[in-house]
Amino acid sequence: MTQKKILFFDIDGTLISEVNNEIPESTKNALKKAQENGHITIINTGRTRALVEPRLEDMGFDGYICGCGTYIEVNGKVLYHKSIEKNKYKEIINFLNENEMETIIEGEKAIFMDYDSKSKDVQAIIKNFEKRGFPMKPYTSDELYFDKFFATLKNSDKLENIVEYLENEGFDYIDRGSNNIEVVPKGHSKATGMEFLLNYFNLKKENSYAFGDSYNDTAMFEFCPNGVLMANGEKDLSKIVKFVTKDVDDDGIQYALQHFNIV
Repeated sequence: MTQKKILFFDIDGTLISEVNNEIPESTKNALKKAQENGHITIINTGRTRALVEPRLEDMGFDGYICGCGTYIEVNGKVLYHKSIEKNKYKEIINFLNENEMETIIEGEKAIFMDYDSKSKDVQAIIKNFEKRGFPMKPYTSDELYFDKFFATLKNSDKLENIVEYLENEGFDYIDRGSNNIEVVPKGHSKATGMEFLLNYFNLKKENSYAFGDSYNDTAMFEFCPNGVLMANGEKDLSKIVKFVTKDVDDDGIQYALQHFNIV
């Protein structure tokens, strides 16, 4: 019998096409077959749990690592959840505003944005997220909740000050390029979520596979001995993965799972 494997999947550019925003039927079929073959399928995403769409849930994943390792769920049971202390919310928002950062605050059940912002970019993001059906609320909501946040630096001269603040306040950040940073509580990443579930399922690291396409998958690839980069992904990540598969739109997930004899 084939040894049980645990498969970790990024969402955007990996499961979902960034060309047509669709999940290929080949991906759905391949993941179902992998489960039938006794393997475990896990979404491993920078998105918080609120942003895991119903169409992804309908695929029947065994679990979710969300918010860069801040939330872990298996078979409907929450195993781990780390959020930012509520007494820090006001201070963080004030700091972000003072340092000219356009920010998306991400919580377990909703995402929060500055609805009063005069920035055309911010208003465009709000409209786009609402169109996509994401649960949106303003900063002023009584339900404000931080698991992590995503910020765009409008003034790169402020970067040194921002980095110093984040490090002093117990945060890690991922440089997403183009003056974008993803901020999480210190010690959390896609890799820490993977390690947690390897221990939970009592599986060895060599039986783990990670599928991704972008720089926020770096920790996942560095941790996992069987990293799989989508051909549509960041080319220089090919140096730290085991296999480069086809584009998501060219049945890349199915191709990789067949390559590793998982399906």
